[in-house]
Amino acid sequence: MSLVAQNITYAYHRNGAEVLKNISCEFVPGRFYGIFGGNGSGKSTLLKALSGMLDKSLDVKINKQRINDLDSRQRARLLAFAAQENELPLPFTVRDSIALGRYVWGDDGQEIIARLLHEWQAETLKDRLFNELSGGEQQRVKLLRVLAQDTPYILLDEPASSLDWTRQLELYEKLRDLAHEQQRCIIMVAHDLYAAPEFLDQMLIMHAGTLLYCGNPAAPEAADAVSQAFGRRLRMERSTGQLIINW
Repeated sequence: MSLVAQNITYAYHRNGAEVLKNISCEFVPGRFYGIFGGNGSGKSTLLKALSGMLDKSLDVKINKQRINDLDSRQRARLLAFAAQENELPLPFTVRDSIALGRYVWGDDGQEIIARLLHEWQAETLKDRLFNELSGGEQQRVKLLRVLAQDTPYILLDEPASSLDWTRQLELYEKLRDLAHEQQRCIIMVAHDLYAAPEFLDQMLIMHAGTLLYCGNPAAPEAADAVSQAFGRRLRMERSTGQLIINW
């Protein structure tokens, strides 16, 4: 099982600038991946390409099947995607918002929803309206909706962007444990180069639409790629079991 992109090149407009340039990468269940890069580097676009949201001619395969050859239900049973944007303009309760993740399976998923609310310490939110939550609370609910979809591949666009430092660390730890213990493939776009890499199995570094690096976050090549992507020299070292980035 794997999610594979092969020689992906993409522009949002015909004859426009390429935002992805000949990118190839492979993701497998049981691992937690992070995609990093500066603004406009192509991180979110790559995530959308992997989800099948972009040009149907792109060569993306999930479990050896072209992702765009699958119908919407087949795809939604294999891959779940959480975008940055607020996708729930209607006044849904938190419980109903999470239940949307069960639509593809044709059930209300009350047991799995109750378990997720408990595991992610969100039981006190269940009857509140999604639109009345804080940014961090909305992030948590969007994540729970994706987890309720119960897919082997989970794609998350900046899931920690509205969270405080402590919540970010808790999120990274939970996602790592979920990937390892339940054999999920979790791919996260992130900006946090200080804490997130410690929890990752592999990190991808992007710059100007190109993939500079994909591999072990602690490898010397990762530091070189991050330096190139952000235009400043840095080094990575292992200290007390943590990945430290020094600018």
